[in-house]
Amino acid sequence: MSILVLTARDWLHPQAGGSGLNLGEQVEWWSRWGVETQVISGAFPESKARLEDRGASIHRIASDKTVPIAAGAAGILGRMPSSDVILEVVSGAFFLSSVWARNRPRAVWLHHVHQDQYLREFGLAGKPAAFLGEKAPLRFLYRHQPFIVPSAGVRRDLARLGIDPRSVTVCHNGADHIEVPATPDASPSEQPTLVYVGRLRRYKRVDLLLTVIAEIPDARLLIAGRGEEEGALRDLADDLGIANRVSFLGFVSDEERAILLQRAWINVTASSAEGWGLTVIEAARYGTPSVAIAVGGLTEAIIDNETGLLAQSSKELTGQVRMLLDDAQLRERLGDAAKSRADRFTWEQTARTTIAILQQAITGARPRGR
Repeated sequence: MSILVLTARDWLHPQAGGSGLNLGEQVEWWSRWGVETQVISGAFPESKARLEDRGASIHRIASDKTVPIAAGAAGILGRMPSSDVILEVVSGAFFLSSVWARNRPRAVWLHHVHQDQYLREFGLAGKPAAFLGEKAPLRFLYRHQPFIVPSAGVRRDLARLGIDPRSVTVCHNGADHIEVPATPDASPSEQPTLVYVGRLRRYKRVDLLLTVIAEIPDARLLIAGRGEEEGALRDLADDLGIANRVSFLGFVSDEERAILLQRAWINVTASSAEGWGLTVIEAARYGTPSVAIAVGGLTEAIIDNETGLLAQSSKELTGQVRMLLDDAQLRERLGDAAKSRADRFTWEQTARTTIAILQQAITGARPRGR
């Protein structure tokens, strides 16, 4: 099989996030199985226009913002590489392959639906943007294509936008990319410690985590990640009088992240939209339970009161964090169960499921959503 992958950010992009990790891990497995993979993606400062990585050929033809337009133009002009099937990776940007490659087998890996995020990021202007940027393409251009999504929550979101659930396959992310072993002496910190790992974007609602810390005087928060909201979050920490209990660590290496997750008492997130909840599973690999607001894929990444706790509001989030900090036996029980469950998620299975859907697209068989 040969696959042409269209993505705004490949796994080497510094802002690739979970979608980039997902693609990179799958490509590595595909290469082992003899699959030929070509990737069209967006460039970033000092990136190479062409390179080989993980057995795939990467061709960066524009920036991550303009690559869908450049790819569409190349497709219309007949300049896109040939392949058995096209896999369009959608994480906020559509390549509109259904327009310029309508006669080629295609499938879509869609990481999450952004309707609420448009409104949160753009206010009143977000409603028409949500329709034009996401709802209209899905409903009118993609509705008959097979979709692969990381959670049943995303499948439900697609159904509300007019996509037949029978054409959507749920395929959880793996977790075995975490190769840094647990450190024997990395016991939990003496001070109650929360950790947040992820980008600092408005929809991630890290500000709610700061209010949690403000209401639990003996706790501290470690924030590992970068983003445009960092300045505002630092100002908020100052305003709340908790700057001495909040650490902005920026980008951390895999080894540093492993230590953070092992030493933290709880992993926390208040994100308003998550297709899955990869950082929850990463924390679980080290036996660290998570507390999150119950949205999207987080309701599947966390089994409430079994591998972590789910809150329905920011107020409830504070209460559950406080309860978990105060109960060492509960933390241990949830952490052990979280680790046992996380060990079952593998990228090999993710990659096999994707290949199966692509093979169905080639043969014209209709996938049965699961």
